[in-house]
Amino acid sequence: MTKITETSELGLKTKHVFLDTDVYRRYGHNLGDKVLKTLLRLTQDHVCTLHITDITMSEIKRQLGELAAEVATAVNKGNKQLRNWRAVRNRTTPPPKTQHDRGRYAQCRS
Repeated sequence: MTKITETSELGLKTKHVFLDTDVYRRYGHNLGDKVLKTLLRLTQDHVCTLHITDITMSEIKRQLGELAAEVATAVNKGNKQLRNWRAVRNRTTPPPKTQHDRGRYAQCRS
């Protein structure tokens, strides 16, 4: 059973915590981050209560959407560069001969 720590033992002045979107952004919206995991544990142990306003939730969702769009743009750019690199490579190096190609070449010579 987990021990419930008194708020005063942790140096907290209140049990009520309000976080702005800057806090979530600072930790990359990563709920696996050590700081955010600690906050989660404290709320689960009823040491503190986290309050999130509708405005903050909307802002977090918007920021996550922007991050996802940035990642998608980067992936698309990388895929385009990879396709270009492959096209250049295929133009400069002949494709390796397969067993099938050798048989066809031998038939043409006879």
